[in-house]
Amino acid sequence: RSFLTKKSLNQIFVERLKEFLGNRTAYWLSKESGVSNASISRILAGKMNPTLDVVEQIAAGINAKPNELLQEVGSKKPAIPPDIESML
Repeated sequence: RSFLTKKSLNQIFVERLKEFLGNRTAYWLSKESGVSNASISRILAGKMNPTLDVVEQIAAGINAKPNELLQEVGSKKPAIPPDIESML
């Protein structure tokens, strides 16, 4: 039995978002995406799960595809089911 747990989709999203942001701030992202600074800060802190609309807004703000933010580093396939990925 393995004691390792799979990362949640939200954990993957936060990790990827931080990678895409680099040294840019939540405030910068809020201006680029139209998502409030408070919401972005809460998402980055793991205190809020973004809706699909917010994921799409954030992705647009950093010139990424939503599915790029929902797959683990080094993974070729997203952590989301294909039927949901097709909606992105």
